[in-house]
Amino acid sequence: MFGWRAGFQQKSGLEVLLEKQDVKIEEALDHDDLLQELRTANEKVVNFFLKPQSIHKLVNLSLFVDSDETDENQKFKYPLIACEVLVSLPTVFNVFTSNEELMGLLIKFLEQKPPLPSPGSFCFVRILQTLYTKKPSEVADYLSRQNEKLALKFLEHLETFGMNELILTLLGTMDEDENIQKGKISKWWMEYGFIKFLFSRLTHDYSPDFHINIIRMLSEIVRRFQNPNISTIADNLMTPEVSHDLMNLMMKDLQINSKSVIFIESTNLIIAIIDSLVRKEEMNKLCQNNKDEDSDIDNKIDETFRGFLDFTEQLVAFLRNPGELEQIELTWGTLTPPLGMVRLKVVELLLVLLKTKRRYVEDQMLQLNLLSVCLDLFFTYDMNNLLHILVDEIIVSCLYSENAELITDLFSKAQLLNRLIKAVQDDENRPPKSTRKGYFGHIISISNKIEEAKQNPMVNPFIESNQEWKRYVEGKLNEWNEKDKSILGGTVPNLGGNIHDPLSIQNFYQPPQEQESPPSPTMPSSSKYTVTMEEEQEDLKESERNADVLDMHFDARDSLGDDLLLPGSQTNANEDVWHERQIVDNSNSTEDWCRFDDPFQEKFIIPQSVPKLENNEIIHEDSSSDEEDTFIPSPTKESTTTAEVTPKPTSPSLHSSSNQHQHQDEDEHDMDTFNSINFWRPNWETVAVE
Repeated sequence: MFGWRAGFQQKSGLEVLLEKQDVKIEEALDHDDLLQELRTANEKVVNFFLKPQSIHKLVNLSLFVDSDETDENQKFKYPLIACEVLVSLPTVFNVFTSNEELMGLLIKFLEQKPPLPSPGSFCFVRILQTLYTKKPSEVADYLSRQNEKLALKFLEHLETFGMNELILTLLGTMDEDENIQKGKISKWWMEYGFIKFLFSRLTHDYSPDFHINIIRMLSEIVRRFQNPNISTIADNLMTPEVSHDLMNLMMKDLQINSKSVIFIESTNLIIAIIDSLVRKEEMNKLCQNNKDEDSDIDNKIDETFRGFLDFTEQLVAFLRNPGELEQIELTWGTLTPPLGMVRLKVVELLLVLLKTKRRYVEDQMLQLNLLSVCLDLFFTYDMNNLLHILVDEIIVSCLYSENAELITDLFSKAQLLNRLIKAVQDDENRPPKSTRKGYFGHIISISNKIEEAKQNPMVNPFIESNQEWKRYVEGKLNEWNEKDKSILGGTVPNLGGNIHDPLSIQNFYQPPQEQESPPSPTMPSSSKYTVTMEEEQEDLKESERNADVLDMHFDARDSLGDDLLLPGSQTNANEDVWHERQIVDNSNSTEDWCRFDDPFQEKFIIPQSVPKLENNEIIHEDSSSDEEDTFIPSPTKESTTTAEVTPKPTSPSLHSSSNQHQHQDEDEHDMDTFNSINFWRPNWETVAVE
């Protein structure tokens, strides 16, 4: 206790352990308070782990675990805790960057054959990511000096969980300051054939996880093409040659496997390339650079898009005939064949190409009759809402196109209006108690968008010439729209901040105010029963006058003092306290008949008996001697000013002088007992009675 008061702290168990000689790292790792001591920067603990031999031992424990190890601590516990210690030490990264031998020990982990062991791979990714976050320029300098073998070793282990994120981190995609490493690592990897090496792994010789990690990493690089650290790789991926090679890989794999994972994931990469090229074109227009440079960029973008169009014929043919697919049994029916994820991604890719608003893209879609194929899929797979959303966007893109041939194909060859009307008629003739088709919400949405597009002079003639469409719009469509406009609950809540609006979000959870009902002709006015403001103020003044009667506070526990002061009293204070807490208000008020009195609440009373101290004896003077003395519990709040309390009768022994010396010792003992209890004891000499 003295040491704590003087500011001296007791040594922790870990500090006591480290004071021993020849302490092993494993003993410290087994200690429960290790990580807590590191977070509080315990100097002795930090210095112990910052020793060169300790850091080497921690790296070896984290990364190099024997595959035949059977001890659970050596296989799982020690690697994970050692990794956490390494990333928690405050200055350990200075030791790493200044010691190439230690960096070599860390990189040596990649020399193993794939797949990397799970505990070590997690620790490697964690340590190197944290090291680059703390020392980005030093790590970039070190890696850029390494040979081709190390550059390709990173890529060979892309199947390992977290390795793609580590490569993105090392490339500088997450740097707050994009000019820290100035693209050193991206140039280092590009020097040894970064993209070519990754494309060579998009074959069936490697696992689907390997393919997914490669394509998602490349997609992230393309989306961040504005980052100077990775602009070299992103620009290379967006060239016509690389894009064409990627599409060629996708189509070859699709011919082998109709559920190709490479095709599904690579579609996201192609969409990222198209989106980035469109953004790049818009940025060049805003920057107003050299016109010759702008024309060169536009030509490269058009060349890339045309390279994609070379494969659209095969894609549309796959939409019509996906090959042999296993049927799927569902609760509402059987799909033979099912749509499949590959065909869904094909529709998405064609939609993105159509949104580029290139005339040669639209002409290619017209030649392939894409709109009719998409509408066939729309009505065939009536429960696939992902497909319905894509087809809905294709129709909207055509409605606002400047290509009159595309709009004509949509209404004439694809028969959009007639298809919609037939779907509505089929819904009217469906059996009773049967569910609607899953696309019916999109039917209403597309119909409304067609009506909105009537302002386009190329769209309006097709709508005006179809009388059946007009009847449908004026009838069913108008009815559905009116029903959709109806407000659930009768009103729309105001999300603004108008406090006077009862439907405002501020008053949303408040109960509505009661409105005054009109006066009844058969009942008299209730104004004479209403308490006015003047009457409330008068009642308040009256209660204040009654409260000034005493200059003290009353507590229900004060009644215990009489028994405790009496010599020879056998009353137990704890029992009295318990009984006092069980007191029920016996006032005449019907509202508070079941309210328990709070013994800790201060109240005012008018005492009927005031004790006096004469010759070391306590004497009670009763003002109501004619009536029998009874105990009345403490009043409630409502009856505070008018309650009358009669104290308990005093013991006859108190008035007997012969018993004074006889019970003197007991009296002193009771007084000590009373003072030891934290009850308020009134000063009876200061009580003023009116």
